[in-house]
Amino acid sequence: MDPFIDYYIESGPQQFWSPHHANINNEVNSTANSGITDFDGLNIADGPGVYTTQTDIVLNSVYSFWIDPTNNGWDNTTDHFGKIKVIGINGTRVTMKLAYQPIPGLRWLVTD
Repeated sequence: MDPFIDYYIESGPQQFWSPHHANINNEVNSTANSGITDFDGLNIADGPGVYTTQTDIVLNSVYSFWIDPTNNGWDNTTDHFGKIKVIGINGTRVTMKLAYQPIPGLRWLVTD
């Protein structure tokens, strides 16, 4: 098991996956499509309850992500949030813009 993989991308159809799906580690990280295309428009990551462990990748979409390293549900001492914008898909290559909040439990993702 690899504790350093938080997500991976599977092609055909392309999706973000939590590593738990493939038994890579014991995390159950997840992703949620915010429904917007403006990276800076997502200022707060979604709270627990709207995420999935597998999410289709859509060009220009902005996603919030939740890293749950202890697989214990919401824990503001260990969990982290961030956001991703898919800016390019070319075959199996996916280009993303990423913002990550290194402070545990904080969902505030202002980038401007």
